[in-house]
Amino acid sequence: MVLRTPSGPHRGASAARLEGGKRGGRGRPVAELGALREENADIRRRLLEGELLPNVAAVAVQSINTDIRAVGATLKAREQEEIATRLEELETLLEQRKQERRYG
Repeated sequence: MVLRTPSGPHRGASAARLEGGKRGGRGRPVAELGALREENADIRRRLLEGELLPNVAAVAVQSINTDIRAVGATLKAREQEEIATRLEELETLLEQRKQERRYG
């Protein structure tokens, strides 16, 4: 579903957000997840090659899992903020249209 937004200073940001399925502000957390996956793969490789003790690798992986949950929580919070902002914009637009119908 594509939401139509009024023209104005925020029009460009809204349009950019909707193009190509990309969402504003989400690039960095996705990159962080990729880096965490690489780090996890490195720990697994080092464990299997005998460079890391199993208990050390376990603690490192637990830490990575905590980071992954934090990134997920950040993404969820950003998404909720974006939805709240868009809802407020839609409510404002709806109220403006109601006013136009009454007085227009």
